[in-house]
Amino acid sequence: MTKDLVPTPVSRFLEKATNEPDEPFVDFYTENGIQKTYSHLDVLHRVNTIARFYQKNLPSGATVGVFMRQEVDLVCSILALWATGHTGVIFNEDWDEDVAAVISDRLHISFLVFSDLTEKYHLPGVKTLHLTTLETDPTAPRIQVGHEPEIALINHSSGSTGIPKSIPYRMEKYVPAADWGIPELSHNLTTPLIMAPNFALTTMVWMTALLAPGGRIMCPSMHTRTPVPVSSKAEQLAWNVHYALRYGSERLLILPKLLMLMLQTTIRENETFPNCKKVVVAGEMVPSNLVQSCQSVFPNAKIGAAYGSTETGFCGFYTDLEDKDLIYLPGSTIKEVMLLDDQMQPVPREVGNKGFVCLVSDAQSEPYVGEDEETRNSNLETYITVNHQPAIRFADLATWEIKDGKWGINIKGRVGRIVKRNGVFYDLNHLDKIANSLDIFNEAFSFLINNRFVLCYIPKETSLSSEKALEILNKTLKSTVWFSHCIPIKTLLFNATGKVDLKSLQSYAEARMFEEDNKLPKVTEPLAFEISKISTAILGNNTLEGKDVLFQAHGLDSIKAVQFSALLRKQLNCDIPVSLLMHQKSSPSSIAAAVKEGNSNQLAVSIVDVENDANQLAEKLGSVKPLERIQDSWILLTGATGFLGKRLLAYFLKQGAKVVCLIRGLNDSDAERRMYESLPNIEKYAKSLIVWASDLSDDSLSLSSEKWDFLEKHVSKIYHNGAMVHWTKTYHDLWKANVMSTKVLLDLSMVGPKSFVFVSGGGQQELATANREAKGQAMGYTLSKHAGELLCYKVKEKGNPNIHVILPGFILANDGEILARDFFWRFVQTCIRMQKWPTQENGASFPFRISSTEEIARCLHEGIEHQQSFPEDKNGRVMGYDDVDGNAMVSACEEKRGVKMQKVPLSIWLQEVDKCLEAEKESHPLFALRHLTEFAIQSGLLNDGTSGTKQKYLLSLEAFKNGLEQLNV
Repeated sequence: MTKDLVPTPVSRFLEKATNEPDEPFVDFYTENGIQKTYSHLDVLHRVNTIARFYQKNLPSGATVGVFMRQEVDLVCSILALWATGHTGVIFNEDWDEDVAAVISDRLHISFLVFSDLTEKYHLPGVKTLHLTTLETDPTAPRIQVGHEPEIALINHSSGSTGIPKSIPYRMEKYVPAADWGIPELSHNLTTPLIMAPNFALTTMVWMTALLAPGGRIMCPSMHTRTPVPVSSKAEQLAWNVHYALRYGSERLLILPKLLMLMLQTTIRENETFPNCKKVVVAGEMVPSNLVQSCQSVFPNAKIGAAYGSTETGFCGFYTDLEDKDLIYLPGSTIKEVMLLDDQMQPVPREVGNKGFVCLVSDAQSEPYVGEDEETRNSNLETYITVNHQPAIRFADLATWEIKDGKWGINIKGRVGRIVKRNGVFYDLNHLDKIANSLDIFNEAFSFLINNRFVLCYIPKETSLSSEKALEILNKTLKSTVWFSHCIPIKTLLFNATGKVDLKSLQSYAEARMFEEDNKLPKVTEPLAFEISKISTAILGNNTLEGKDVLFQAHGLDSIKAVQFSALLRKQLNCDIPVSLLMHQKSSPSSIAAAVKEGNSNQLAVSIVDVENDANQLAEKLGSVKPLERIQDSWILLTGATGFLGKRLLAYFLKQGAKVVCLIRGLNDSDAERRMYESLPNIEKYAKSLIVWASDLSDDSLSLSSEKWDFLEKHVSKIYHNGAMVHWTKTYHDLWKANVMSTKVLLDLSMVGPKSFVFVSGGGQQELATANREAKGQAMGYTLSKHAGELLCYKVKEKGNPNIHVILPGFILANDGEILARDFFWRFVQTCIRMQKWPTQENGASFPFRISSTEEIARCLHEGIEHQQSFPEDKNGRVMGYDDVDGNAMVSACEEKRGVKMQKVPLSIWLQEVDKCLEAEKESHPLFALRHLTEFAIQSGLLNDGTSGTKQKYLLSLEAFKNGLEQLNV
C-alpha cells in the first residue's frame, strides 16, 4: 500500500473533482458529434459506483483483467481498481483466446471485467464481471486515497512477434512524471483515445489527462459509423480520428501510419482542422512526407514526434518535425542517455557513433513478468545495470547527434526488426529492403527462425519457384547460404493499426518450416544418427533429429559450430574442425563418412599448399605499364568503413588527400549512405571523396570498365585494408575476397607503377611455429593474408619497388572505441572479471603487440609515403605495433577499473578460464575463441627479427587506457 502523503493518480484526480467539479473531463462522441460531456464530478460518481461494486465482488488484493475499448469506463474502472487496492491489467481486444489464457496464467488473474455483456473470452478459472448494467449512483461512498496497490498497472507489448510481454508499472512512478519531462507535448490539450487501450501512447493520453492541469480526453463510441464501408479495423480507427478532429480535438498523439491513413482516406477536398494545435506521432519510424501531408490539413498545429515505450515510462524523447535531421532530445525524467554496442558497452559520445539506445529514467517500469525462457532472456537484454544504476536498453539503433548545443539521438532501426545471429545484430528491415529491390517480388519480409533467415514473399510472376527465388536472393547477398528458405504467400494480413501482421506471417513461416524439416531424408548409418542427435541439440530444433540436414542451411553459425565441435570430441571422440562443420555441404552423413575415411581435415590446407597456390597466381600478374605523370592524384582505399579503415580515411582526408573508397553496398548511392552514416564528420570533405559499391569477392571487384579506367589514370597510391575477416572459414572460403582481390589490386599497381600498401594481420606469428606441411595448422584467415603477402613480394620482384606490407598487432582505437568482437578486448574482459592476469611460468610478464589506430595511420602516411625509417621484420614487413609490457597493462586495469589484479602463471589462468567457460558457456567473452587464447597471449614472445629499434608504447598504452574506460565488463 502507498502512504496517504504520497501523491498518486487517485489523489490528483480527487483534487480535481474537489476543486474543479464542473470542469469537463471526458467527451463521448460518435459520427454525429459530442453525445455527452462528463465533468470531473460525473466521472467521480462513476468511479465511486464501480469501486463499491469491486469491493463487493473482488477479493482483496486480486490482480484484475480489464477488457475495454476506448470507452469512458476504461479510465473509471482503473481508478476504481486502484482506489480499492487492485492491480489492473488491460486486455487487448485483438488478442485471441490462447494469448489471453497465457497472460491470465502468467499474471494469476482470476477476474476479468467487461464493459458490455459480450464476452470475447471464456478462460478456465477466470470469473467475469460486467459494468454495462451497473447504473451510476451519485450517492455511492467517495473513494479514498491510501489504498493504492504498489504495482498500479501491468501493460503489454504489442506481441507482434509472439506472446506480448507483461510490463509492471509502479504507482509511485506516475506523479513525478506528470508531463513525462516533455512540456512540448502539450498535455493540457483535449486529446482523443484512439488506439488499443494497452498501447503506451493511449495510456499516456488518459494518464496525463488525470495528472495535468486542464487535461481532457475524447472517447469514441464503439458503434461509430462511417460514411463509406470500411475493410479493416485500421480504417475504422482512421474515421474515429477524423470525427475527433471535426468535433474539437486540440491534439493528436498517434501512430504515423494511422495518421497517414486518416489523411489519405477520410479528408474531403480543402477540409482543414484549425482547432488542432498539436500533432505528435510516435511508435514507428516517421515517414519523410508526413509534415508536408499535414501542413494544409492542420494549419495551426505544431507537428512533432515522441520516442519511448512502456518500459521507459511511456515516453522519453521529443523532436520537432520541422527539424529535418530528426534529432530526439531527452525529457527531464531521463537521468542519463547512452548508446551501447552489442556487448553492452557504451559507445563514445561523438556525433555519428552508432549503438543501441539505453537510458536511466525516473519513470521506468519494472522487469517483465514471466518465468519462461523467452521472458528471462528479454529481461537480461532489456533491464540492465549500467554504472550501478538500473537502465532500459532498447532494440533500436541510433546515432549520437547535437542540436542547439544539446546531445540527442537519431533513430535508425525499430523495435522487433533487429535480430541477433552468431553474436551479430542484423536489421531485418535492411534485408527486407534488399529483397524488395529485386524485380521478382511484389512484397517480401524476412524473419530469423531457429537461427535461419527465412523470406516470405508475394511473387510478381506465379511461375517463380521458391528454389529460384532463393537462388536469386542469395546471389544478390553474395552467399549461397544467407537465406535458407523462401516461402511464397498469396496475400498479406494487416493488424488493427494498419501494419503488416508480422506475428501471423512469422507463425505461418514457422509452420511451413516445420513441414519442410519433416520432409528431410532420414539417416540410417549409426554414427551419422549420433551426430544428428548432437546437431539437433546445438541447433535447438527437435524436428531435425535423425534427419540428414545441411548444418549451415539449418542455422549452424560459427559460435554454435564451436559448441558442436566440442561435443563431438567429448561424446563421440571425433575431432572435427569447425571449418568442416561450417562447410555448406556438411551434414551428419558427410561428417560420419569423413570420420570413417580418416579424412575429417579434408577442407584444410598446409602452409606449403598456400605458398604453391600464391606462386601459381603470381605467374598471372602483369608487368609494369608506364603511365604519364598523374596530375589529379587520388588514393584508393578498401575497407573504409571498418574499424581501422574509417580512421585511416579520416586521417588521409585531414592531410589533404583525395580518396576513392571501395565499400559494400547495393549500389553507389547505398554505399555512400553507409559511408556517411559511419563517418558523418567527413561530409565537409565530400569534394575530395568518391564512394563506390564494391564486392572484393567479385573478379572485377564489381567495378565497371569506366571506373577501372579512372583508377588507372588518377590513382597514385593504393591502400588495401579491406578483407573478409572470419576465424572459422577455410582458406578456400576466403580465397576470392582476400587473395584474389589482392592480386587484382596488385595488377592495378603495375600501371604507372603505383604505390601499394597491404595491411596484413590475422595472426601471422602462428606460421612461425606451425608445421609447414601439415594441414589444418593455421586458420584460413591467417593463410589468406599470408598468400596476399607473398603476392606483394612477387610484384616487387616484377619491377614495382613501391610495395609495402604492414603487420599490425592487436588494433586499439585512440578514441577509446571498443571492437567488441575482437579477441584482445574479450581477453581483457575475462581478466578483469576474474581479477587475474596471466604471466609466464617463471612470473615474468608477457609483452603484448599493440597497434594504436593513430600510430598506424601515421606510419602509413609519414613513414611509407615520406620514406621515414620504420622497423621491419625478417620478412620485410613494416612492424606497425609497439611491444607493451603486461605489467603496464595490469597497472592500467587497476587504475581505470578500480580492481586489484592478481598475477598468476598462464597454466593456472587457463584452468580458471575453463571453469568459467563450463559455467557460463556462450555468455563467456572467450567462448568461441578459447582455442586461440594460449597462442595469442604467448605470441608477443616470438622473435620477429625486427631491423632497427622499435619505439615503446607511443600512443598504444594510452589507447588501451581509453578503451578500458569504455569497456563493459
